[in-house]
Amino acid sequence: MKKVVLALLIISFVGYFSCGILIPSENYLFFKPWITPLIFIYFYTPKHYNFTIHFLLLFIFIYIGELCFSLYNIAYFTEVGVVAYFFSYSILAYLGLSRLKTSIYQGFTTVYLILVFLISAVYLYKLVVIIQDDDQTSLFTEYFVYLNALAALTLIVVAGRYIYQYNDLKSILYFLIALGFIMSDVISAIVTYYYNSFTLNLFDRIFHYLAVFLIYFYMISEHDTKSLSVQEQLKALDEDAR
Repeated sequence: MKKVVLALLIISFVGYFSCGILIPSENYLFFKPWITPLIFIYFYTPKHYNFTIHFLLLFIFIYIGELCFSLYNIAYFTEVGVVAYFFSYSILAYLGLSRLKTSIYQGFTTVYLILVFLISAVYLYKLVVIIQDDDQTSLFTEYFVYLNALAALTLIVVAGRYIYQYNDLKSILYFLIALGFIMSDVISAIVTYYYNSFTLNLFDRIFHYLAVFLIYFYMISEHDTKSLSVQEQLKALDEDAR
């Protein structure tokens, strides 16, 4: 069963990333909708007790967002996709916040991260103004794009504090997940409102699915590994994944 799912996952990946190169770009609908469910099916196993309802909802909202943006030509699907991504980022931020100690608002690093957040919010506001100038964008979408981006900014702030506090494999994985989703969103905004490029679209796909892929490894690294080096943690993680 695992081998069949892996084969289907590889075919879906190759097909999706070949769109625009070897096959027409509009054929992505034959491949993209299968990738995230196949990742979930391939990696999920009941022995991983850390697979909580939060991770299930995270995968569900990510998939709804992917599917809706793939079918953006259908009425209201873009709005639903934006809302789904907002909830997925909020859940991911919650998972990170739940791991932090009560001293999250103390220290120079936290002040610095809040400053970065505020500066980013200013540039985010400018992006929303650009979106508002697009007559095809609904008011509902404008507000949720703003909330979605704020959730993403919160996520990267939490990730920075997380990796500073623990500096272990789990915190590194969380930071990479946050960075992957943020980079995917930034590139997607550039492609949508500034400059459409196949290369940028390719990096958008890479960052997004790298983050989705790493969620699994973040999930199974829930056990206490504070006493191990990063190399030892990677070895233990590899054994758990088998």
